[in-house]
This record gives sequence, C-alpha cells and structure tokens, in this order.
Amino acid sequence: MYKRQGLFNDQTAQDASSDCKNCAVGLYQDLTSQAACKNCAAGLYNDQVGQDAASDCKNCAVGLYNDQTAQDAASDCKACPKGLYNDQVAQDALADCKHCPEGKYNDELGQDAESDCKSCPAGTFQGSTGQDSVEDCGNCGVGRFSDVTGESDEANCKACPAGTFNDLSGQDSSDACKHCAVGQYNDQGGQAACKQCPTGRFNDQPAQTAATDCKNCAAGLFNDQVGQDAATDCKPCAVGLYKDLEVQYAA
Repeated sequence: MYKRQGLFNDQTAQDASSDCKNCAVGLYQDLTSQAACKNCAAGLYNDQVGQDAASDCKNCAVGLYNDQTAQDAASDCKACPKGLYNDQVAQDALADCKHCPEGKYNDELGQDAESDCKSCPAGTFQGSTGQDSVEDCGNCGVGRFSDVTGESDEANCKACPAGTFNDLSGQDSSDACKHCAVGQYNDQGGQAACKQCPTGRFNDQPAQTAATDCKNCAAGLFNDQVGQDAATDCKPCAVGLYKDLEVQYAA
C-alpha cells in the first residue's frame, strides 16, 4: 500500500490511500509507510496537520521557550519570567532564559534582549542578577549619593565630601550633600550628620572641614555650650574673675 509522507496508518488490512491519516497538529512524519507520527521537539510547535518534515515544526520565538514535545500552537510557547530574557529562538527549557545582569531588573514577561533589562535608577544599586522589580534596587545609604544609573555595588555610591552631610538615603545628586551649618564642622566624608564645635569655641562659617575651623573664644571670655556660631556667644567672665587664656569652658 502506498503512503506518502505526512500521513500514517495504525490499522491493518487497509485498502485505500484514503485510509492514510494526516499527522495531527504538533506532529509530523518524514517517512512513508509509518504506523505513527513523530513529535515536534521541545522548543518547537506545529499548528498544521499533515506535515512531512521536522522543519515544519516552528520555532518558539525569542522571549519564549517550550519544554514539552508535540505542542500544537504558538501559545504553547511560554514567556520567560520577569527578571529574565531570551534572545534565541527554539529554546526548550526555562534555564535558557537568561538573567538580567547586576544593576538591572526586568518587570515584564517574555523579554527578548538584554537591552530589555532596565537600569536601576540613580541613587540606587543592585548586586544580584535576575531581579524583577525596581524595588529590588537598594538605596545608597545616608552620607552618600549616586548620580549614575545601573550601579551594581553599594561601594560605587559616592561619599559626600568633608564639610557636608546627607541624612537621607537614595539620593541621586551631589546637591543632596548639604553644607554643615555654622557652629558645626565635618572632618570626614560620607557622613549623615555634622559635628558640633566644642565648648570654648564657635564657628561663624558654614561647610567647615576640621575641628580647628572652630574659633577660640578670646581672652576674658568663655563659652560653656557646644555648637556656637558667633563670637558673641562667648560670654565675659563674671565680676571678680578673669581669663588670660583662650578656649575657656566655664567662668
């Protein structure tokens, strides 16, 4: 009995070519005289009957994969999950979906290129792959900022310079670094607060970077409060007392 490719016959004693059945969707047959059809491989599908070659099985598109054989529709191809992408056709496993790299995330299904992974915004960083939300991007800590996107390491967050401070996380500009106020100083970078000038001293200039920028109260005057911001905060010694040294803390 003659049988052409793309058909099969699973019954004996058949007497007509019309007894040969079309291979169903999801299947094909590239040989004659066969009792069954072959499955389209994983990563592929076939939505037409009577197909006669493995090449008639269609590739799952980029962004998708299919881990089952004999699939019969494009909708049987599964989308790569959020946080992943796939830039190759005919992929046959979830593992073929690639992780978005550090510093990036992807909050959409079925993405087909690394460029679909979105950069974490300025002021944040991300040290893990395969992240699926902007909320996975961690904030740069207080005392720091980042003015670039897609940072992968918290160490890349920049320290506010000496003489400034930043008391908020997730800042995206050096403008977030505020000048230390008068009466204060900061001799280190990356700080969340400034230091107070000690007793016996004052500072009438902002953004000072050293304890020595705090000025001594003059002889005959004293100051028993920290963080003073003017020479007038130095008080005269009481009647009957004197001070012949600078930087006195009490009368």
